[in-house]
Amino acid sequence: MIKPPTTTFAANEYVTGIRFEFGTVKAGFREVEAPVFIVNTLATMPDGHRIVNRTATGGRSGGAEVTAQDQWVTVSLGKPKGALPRTGY
Repeated sequence: MIKPPTTTFAANEYVTGIRFEFGTVKAGFREVEAPVFIVNTLATMPDGHRIVNRTATGGRSGGAEVTAQDQWVTVSLGKPKGALPRTGY
C-alpha cells in the first residue's frame, strides 16, 4: 500500500477533485493494481453525511473514442464518543 503524503492546507482549503493522465500508452495497457484512496475528513463532519463520488474515463482504442462514467455515495461514520464498553474476560 502507498503511504499517503503529509500535506498541509491553508484554512478553508480542501481537495475536491483528483485527476490521472496516462498520455499515450502501449498496446495491452491494463490495470495491474486497483487504485486506493485514503481520505481524511474534517472532525466536524456529521455522522451519516453523504458524499457523492463521481468518476469519468476516456480514451481512444482502435481509432474509436471510448468513455465510461460512474457514480456512488459514501456515507461517513462518526467516531465513538467516550469510552467503549468492556467485553471479554
